[in-house]
Amino acid sequence: MFCRFLLLNDFEYMGFIRKVEFDFGDVLLERNPRSKNLKIKIHPEKGILVTMPLLCTEAYALNFVKNKEAWIKSSLTKTARVKNKFTLFTETVVFKTRFHELVIQKHSRQVLRFEVKLGKLTVFYPDFTDVSDPKIQNFIRHAIIQTMKFEAKNYLPKRTLELANKFQLQVTEIKVRNNKTRWGSCSGKNSINLNIHLMRMPDPLIDYVILHELAHTKVKSHGKPFWQFLETLLPGAKLLDKKLNEYHLGYW
Repeated sequence: MFCRFLLLNDFEYMGFIRKVEFDFGDVLLERNPRSKNLKIKIHPEKGILVTMPLLCTEAYALNFVKNKEAWIKSSLTKTARVKNKFTLFTETVVFKTRFHELVIQKHSRQVLRFEVKLGKLTVFYPDFTDVSDPKIQNFIRHAIIQTMKFEAKNYLPKRTLELANKFQLQVTEIKVRNNKTRWGSCSGKNSINLNIHLMRMPDPLIDYVILHELAHTKVKSHGKPFWQFLETLLPGAKLLDKKLNEYHLGYW
């Protein structure tokens, strides 16, 4: 279906200009032409990321990091707790998207590679490396996200239109995105956004999120009238809403 290669060295240095060591950890400096402000982000896997505007000097950025040391240390402690909730993908871990099963294999090449075909997402990593290496784990997650994007674009808009037609609800637009905070949303003009991570959910929850957003084409708030209307579309919606809490966008 599609295939992606990435050299290990390219993956290690992709996305930031250099690494700087501090006593509280390594800081990755990234220059982003679209960034207007200097920003620090603590990522559960990548660590401390500093995004710099084009005209910002490294010296200024590093001084900014030093001044934020107390906040960084506090954030690292919180992030460590979240990191423990992430799946460690190995050859024995069972993980499936809606249409593909994850398979992790070693190979003799010095590249990270994945391919998607015949119902399997196969990730290949060099046999001289450890699958638990953050670079390998990041690549596996990258492969899963690319696969979910492919699945979502082919499934979610079609399924949304099927349910909209079934209940005679009007949708102006359907978008599929890798959102960080929401499973779905509906705009005031009845444009629906759906998250690609729905592809790792069972069918009843996928339909619940779609119908939840379709219900907003009639009732914009989350008050009692909304839930009453949603129950007419999907009996047991409240129970499915609680089930949805078992899934997380921030970590998986």
